[in-house]
Amino acid sequence: MKHTRAGAVLLAALVLAAWMPGAAMAFGLPMLAFTSSQDGGQVTLYAAPSEDGDVLGVYFSAVEVTIEDLQGDWAQVDLGEGMCGWMPTRTLDMADNSFDGVPNVPVLRLTEAAELLDGPGGQPVETYPAGTLAEAMGVLENGYVHVTVAGQSGLMADDCLEKTGIFSSLWHKKEEGIPEQGYATLALAEGESAALYAAPRTDAEQVRPIDAGVPVEVLALADGWLQARVYSGACQGFIPAQGARIYWLEEMTVTDAVSLGEGTYTAGDALPPGLYGLTVPAGEQGGIRVEGAEGAFSRAYAAQGEALLALYLPEGASVRVEGAGVLAPLTAQSMISQESGWAYEGSGRFLCGWQTQGEQTRTLNLTLREGAQGGYYRLTTLDADAGVAQEPEAVYLQPGQTHTLSNLLPGYLLEFQNLRIEAVLGNG
Repeated sequence: MKHTRAGAVLLAALVLAAWMPGAAMAFGLPMLAFTSSQDGGQVTLYAAPSEDGDVLGVYFSAVEVTIEDLQGDWAQVDLGEGMCGWMPTRTLDMADNSFDGVPNVPVLRLTEAAELLDGPGGQPVETYPAGTLAEAMGVLENGYVHVTVAGQSGLMADDCLEKTGIFSSLWHKKEEGIPEQGYATLALAEGESAALYAAPRTDAEQVRPIDAGVPVEVLALADGWLQARVYSGACQGFIPAQGARIYWLEEMTVTDAVSLGEGTYTAGDALPPGLYGLTVPAGEQGGIRVEGAEGAFSRAYAAQGEALLALYLPEGASVRVEGAGVLAPLTAQSMISQESGWAYEGSGRFLCGWQTQGEQTRTLNLTLREGAQGGYYRLTTLDADAGVAQEPEAVYLQPGQTHTLSNLLPGYLLEFQNLRIEAVLGNG
């Protein structure tokens, strides 16, 4: 929210007096408070200081408000973005500028690109892509939801928001072998970083920073926090869910699509959005061209000799399968050996952490395969496939060169051509 926290601490007696039923004193106003419900429920915002008045909306517990006036058992509040009204004082909590009740701020996800408005009928301050997570502070009667996205509060139309498909209120213990539920990236500017916390609260110990564009493994989502593993499972902790773009494996796994040969298709029509693999029979050549909705991006991939290209196809993407290519739903079957010290030669595009299972590989050495005069690799993310981030440039190798990739993170897509990939530590 956009309010400044009070710098002075009010004396306890004066605070209690201000909250007594019938009190109309305005000492210390405006003051900071939080919506609060004993059972973590909802708090109603009224147009007038009466429960018979018009309802403007309902707000969840732990939402910050500014109290502008007190009339008896009612407080006139400002929630930002032009949302002002009245709430019963029994539904507000003010204690040392902190919230001590039961938090209940749901996490929603954008089903389509949407604008964040600066108020009812206001101007857009930012546009966020589909898949972005937002914290719902309140649901309004005018068809909007009062949300916070990446630290910025505003209003969004309720028809473009949905409850997150996977939600867990019980955090996993810190133990090995917890399967990831999906992958997420954080909406950060280039060069910025976010913190991984030891517990799901901002005053907890910061384990380490997470850089912009780095994918994390999502283990659970609850109470506005992601529980995540980062840097090849070396660290586990909690990240605020605000502004995260999350890709649930359950929702990306396609189970009702058939194999498709040469032709043009649209994701969301004959082709459900999700994870796919393009394969080409031995001795044949093929490829695939993917164009984002409304021409947001355009990419082409070529394959030959039993190569497999893993792709995430977002809603609305136009897909053209060429030559002998066959497009089918991607499976979690490992594409490379599970044995320690494995090596793989050829071309492909793998979703790290899903197609490369087992203990996470710490380091990969990349060289040209025998007889190849040139080759390349590209390390990209699901954000790029979804069209919300730029695809990185390819890195080309010459004969005799060795490139090393350390801490290859689950959630990355590793694209390569004419290379030998050798694991130095761990399994793939």
